[in-house]
Amino acid sequence: MILSLFSKDIISQSKKAYLLQNRQDIRQSLVKIDTNFSIIGFGAYHGSQKTENAEISLIQGILREVSINYYLPETDFSTAHFFNKYLDSGDETLLHSLIYAYGSTVPQEKSYETIKKWQALRNIYLIMPRQSRFKILGVDLVANYHFAIEHILEIIDDQELNREHPRLDLLPQILALDTCNYSTSGNTWLKTQMKELVRWFRSEETINSFEFDHILNNIEYTFSTSYRDSVMLLNYQALDRRFSLDTARLFTRMGFSHLEKSAEYTPSFFSLLLDNNEYTREKMITVMGYLTKSEVLWNVRYNGKKYLSHTTLGGFGIGDYWKEYFKGIRKLKNTKLSDLTLFKLNQPNSPYRTSGPDLIQIKMPFSKSNKAEVKRRSTVDFIDYALLISHSEANTPLNTIRRP
Repeated sequence: MILSLFSKDIISQSKKAYLLQNRQDIRQSLVKIDTNFSIIGFGAYHGSQKTENAEISLIQGILREVSINYYLPETDFSTAHFFNKYLDSGDETLLHSLIYAYGSTVPQEKSYETIKKWQALRNIYLIMPRQSRFKILGVDLVANYHFAIEHILEIIDDQELNREHPRLDLLPQILALDTCNYSTSGNTWLKTQMKELVRWFRSEETINSFEFDHILNNIEYTFSTSYRDSVMLLNYQALDRRFSLDTARLFTRMGFSHLEKSAEYTPSFFSLLLDNNEYTREKMITVMGYLTKSEVLWNVRYNGKKYLSHTTLGGFGIGDYWKEYFKGIRKLKNTKLSDLTLFKLNQPNSPYRTSGPDLIQIKMPFSKSNKAEVKRRSTVDFIDYALLISHSEANTPLNTIRRP
């Protein structure tokens, strides 16, 4: 027993010493991160304000060293297409609509802080040389039909097709309905219309283009139960053939469960990319954000687009609560430099390569956790960097009434 406790103490000291030598305050210094990558992913629990600030700092740090060719948010191909239009135009009305649609996938980021993040991204975009600017791409499952319909109409106009067919004439009418539910979940009236639309397009073969066929494929994924990360892989592979992603450099912002390099319960997007030989482990980097002494936006109630109410959480739901916390997070808290401290975990001599799944295993004293799923694996099997985010307020939902 004494030997066992001694061994654990040695490991603990080793990790503390390692973290002290491999940390940086991204508030006070230029972010230094591995730039010999092909794809990098950043994610954290959704719904906390400083996560957006941290992402901008990471992007700025990377861009000081190398270019980013493509930015992949947690959204679908058509919504990403219109994010590109926002970057070029600065249309704030469009941005508000985009964040509302984006929030169908990530409800906690249907927020003013997400709008500010995209405004900051646009500022970065505008100061880059035009030939070096990044492009937004979406690989996620469609969660909101709004911008898929907008995208279809744009392509129809580009092709100078006649909209007078009843099937096509319905689309602008749908967009004009303020009360239309664009969600892809459930058996709605709109989903029935989309099924008929896709069937008609497939039979007519009216438009021959990659973008149009890709939109239809993604709409079709919504008609059956589709595993999101598998759809992400299929979409990535389709876009790779179109845009040569294998020779590009990508920055990905998604929930961290999609960015783990090894699978837990089900395969993640990043683990599927590795399993299908799209990348090697050395060319893929995952940065996981960890919240402490923070709050997250939890539930938001809307009536259509009218905000009703919301709740926030500061204990359960942030990953640092006595009933639910990441194993090993205390070591990050004890060695942090500021409210945004980045730790490099993947050095060759790192104890995080060999001593169990710290920062991956979730400790839940009264509930079943992921202990069995991550047993006998190391932290670096899953992630490369840990970013401790402290004292962050919860996101502010869109359309809240702001009082002085």
